Amino acid sequence: MEESLSTEVREAMVETLAAGVFTSIETAAREVSLTVALSKVSAYERECEQFRRQYGTSLEAFRTRVEVMTNRDDFAMADDLAVWELAERALQLCGGDASMRTINLRCWPAISQADRIRRSAKK
Repeated sequence: MEESLSTEVREAMVETLAAGVFTSIETAAREVSLTVALSKVSAYERECEQFRRQYGTSLEAFRTRVEVMTNRDDFAMADDLAVWELAERALQLCGGDASMRTINLRCWPAISQADRIRRSAKK
């Protein structure tokens, strides 16, 4: 689905291109996309680290812990597991490291899906 850019966004892009910051709209779009993707990767890295500290374990050990809970349902832990798994999966698909400033932009679908699911899990 193609979305049109607002006049304000178009004007900002033209001004940026005119200032010589980028050589083309395509370059500008790629750089902005890369910046947004790196920001999301960084957020996923922080989220995974927060879960490791919170539960004092790895994702795999936490998954096992949640799966063997038979006497009670802990929906908060199950939700955390789902969010943690999505964050880890998005990181794997991106093949990137925000601290190294590298990323595979083909990971956008995974990032978008993880964002949608993460937002719904936190409601």
